[in-house]
Amino acid sequence: MPIRTKQEVQYVLVCPPGHGGGSMCSTISTIVDVPIRDWKINPPQLNKVWQMGTAAPGQLFQDFTFPELEFVYYNYTNFRFKVKKNIASGAVDFVNLTSVKLVGDTFNQTNLNTERVYCDFQNLDNLSVGNHVQPITIEAYGIDSNNQEHFVESYYTEISVTVQAGTGISTDKNVYNLTYNKADGLLSGDDKIIVFVTDPVTVTATEPFINLTQESVNSQRHLKFQNNTVIQNKAVGTYSGTVTIQIGTAVKNVTVNLEVINDTTVFYVSPSAFNTSLQKNLSETKQFSSNISNPNNLTIIVDSKPSFIDTAVLNNGVLSFTTVNSSTLSVGNYSGEIILRAGTVTKKVTINISVVQAITHDFSGSNYYFAKDANKVVLNKTSSSSTYVKMTLKMFFNGFGQQYQEEEEYTFPYFKGSVEIYPGDEVQDFFIMAKDITTALDPVYQYSLALVEMTFEEMNELDEVQSTFVLDNIYFAPGKKPKCFPVFTNYPIRSTYNESVIKLSVDRLSEKDELNKLFTQYTLPKPAHVSKFNVDQFTFLRSSFSPALKRKIISSNIMQFVPLPEPEKIIHIEWENDNLVFDWFSASGDIKIPVDIDNVIGESNEYLEEKFDSVDRRTLTVNTGWILKEEIDLITDLLKSRLCFIYAEGVRYKVFPITNKNELKDSGKNTFSMDIDFKILDNEN
Repeated sequence: MPIRTKQEVQYVLVCPPGHGGGSMCSTISTIVDVPIRDWKINPPQLNKVWQMGTAAPGQLFQDFTFPELEFVYYNYTNFRFKVKKNIASGAVDFVNLTSVKLVGDTFNQTNLNTERVYCDFQNLDNLSVGNHVQPITIEAYGIDSNNQEHFVESYYTEISVTVQAGTGISTDKNVYNLTYNKADGLLSGDDKIIVFVTDPVTVTATEPFINLTQESVNSQRHLKFQNNTVIQNKAVGTYSGTVTIQIGTAVKNVTVNLEVINDTTVFYVSPSAFNTSLQKNLSETKQFSSNISNPNNLTIIVDSKPSFIDTAVLNNGVLSFTTVNSSTLSVGNYSGEIILRAGTVTKKVTINISVVQAITHDFSGSNYYFAKDANKVVLNKTSSSSTYVKMTLKMFFNGFGQQYQEEEEYTFPYFKGSVEIYPGDEVQDFFIMAKDITTALDPVYQYSLALVEMTFEEMNELDEVQSTFVLDNIYFAPGKKPKCFPVFTNYPIRSTYNESVIKLSVDRLSEKDELNKLFTQYTLPKPAHVSKFNVDQFTFLRSSFSPALKRKIISSNIMQFVPLPEPEKIIHIEWENDNLVFDWFSASGDIKIPVDIDNVIGESNEYLEEKFDSVDRRTLTVNTGWILKEEIDLITDLLKSRLCFIYAEGVRYKVFPITNKNELKDSGKNTFSMDIDFKILDNEN
């Protein structure tokens, strides 16, 4: 998680030079950004090794540090925190969490600082050999003026236990419940005992109504309960027995309870409990079904359903039900029951849903994004077996006379249950750079905004896909959002001469008010606007603005073009800026083109020292002339550029800057002008 900050007032003692304190000093206040207290768990994760047949591990604890969310979510002043165990359907609940202020899954005080949460292990003998992970989510809710909770964010941790084979025996449960109905002869309830071993086991039962068959399924032993004559001859009532499972010298006992009834009004539902999760951002729905056994031909209806279930329909002995769209639900846990009724008899289908925000991102609300801006994607782990995220970028680029499509893959490991990704960092590498300047009538096409499809796949350690998220139809421009946006430059104030050439690049998604205002002051015609996903460059001749503006500042929203006294010579410089478009600067000084000669000298048969060859290297030096102080940073940007074009004395030079220092930054030296050295790449006459 990036560092989040709050503002604080700090006081600084300021004294005149030579005074260390006293009445000559004064205290000034300043507002600074300091980090907030943010999420922290110590230790970050709990891990334990347990060997079957031994006592459960002792109590562990974690110290939860809660963030100062009042400096992040200004709509709320009070925040409540909850601890949720994300137990998958059919999984064993082997963790029990307690704390002094924890009631159920909710802390009974708001705006907590730090709390200690204790962990006790339970039901370990119902786990198979291997590693088991219990995901834990700490949820934060803002509380409004009506004391209503609103989910704001969460933090993830894990508690894991590694079960090692030992002298013990593990089964999926310790108590099994059966029901036999004499009216229809059906045995219902738990259908089997699962023993987490591969080899056959020895099974004995204390009661003859317990009749089991044994088979091997997926490296487990399944002991299936059988309907038999002993059960059928039982009178109505409740019975209990014990099953003893033995492997070598290891022994485990489990309890089997039997209830015998005689009811012609009974019907059966299987399964009768569902646990699932919905991902809010995917706007998904899920459908489930339960089989209805109705041996007495009863009239069964759906009596009621929870609000998060959209439809629940009975048809041909099957109950089918569908969740509402996840986008309509708030992040959090939901629990409810579908009630089936036949006369006075009811059956419940219990449904537990966890709505999670598996992916959050900053790519919404804008027509396009700048690749180097810090727009991030956060993916939260939705499966305990997930270990990393694979990002695939599919990008189409068209510009600078080239067109191509590229696909790249990147992997990111989970850290504390989430991954933060900045796709723009990788997209930036796809942009090609200009090799030349295109001369044409306005507007001059630079490049198309790059269309990118981003696919994020949640992967496990076997490289199997657990879930997939896609962000498509996302457009990117290179670099960072310029300070003068929608004009692609960072420098709003420019010195100009009558012969200056002003070049402004903008996107063509819409007409730009900045350009329209310039054209109202311009004597040449305005090009017709055609909406497209392009970045184009417009050229304005300073001499072609209204004659009344020859000695006045030309203004267009944030852009200002300041007239300077006309020099003898004008040097026009264009350089490739951070957005891969060409920016401009008018210099008023001279140029020099010294030739550096490298001589190849060595020893020959005739002479101790002889000249064999010479290589000339041409450089170009431009004196900027007098510039505005607002243009000092512009010169720094020019010096950092990869490619420049210089127009001087009727010649165009293709160059790159080799000066290593912006002397304009030096106080008292060359305050308003400096020499800039360039390496000449070619010379076009």
